[in-house]
Amino acid sequence: MCRVNEFTIDGFEPEHVWTAVRYGRPWNGWATPVVTRATLESVIAAAEGETLHFIEATAVISGEKLRPDADCNYDLGQIGWCFIQTDRSGYVDRLSFATVKGPPWADCLPWGWDHLDCQLWDHRRVASVVPSFVR
Repeated sequence: MCRVNEFTIDGFEPEHVWTAVRYGRPWNGWATPVVTRATLESVIAAAEGETLHFIEATAVISGEKLRPDADCNYDLGQIGWCFIQTDRSGYVDRLSFATVKGPPWADCLPWGWDHLDCQLWDHRRVASVVPSFVR
């Protein structure tokens, strides 16, 4: 697993990379960055159609409240977006099989390779799913 403090939003262009203070527990396999107020403002500004304002220290993102923790940081895992850890070289902590012709075991998947072409699978998920279909 990649141990970097940088993250992006799944599907965003490579120039959209931010730095997390730390990460919370993964949510459905997605990273849960904890960020400063300035980083929060930058993330929301990059997300089309989202709005941000503050009521004292509480962030209001498109109508949903996000309260800071004791250190005045914001846990983005609470907003339910798909964040991934990355570094500026473009490496991410998930493998996109859409960027390759297909792994050798693709024909063994009961739902077919095409089902995976727009999904990102992390290393652990691949390791847990593939052996059950490849015998």
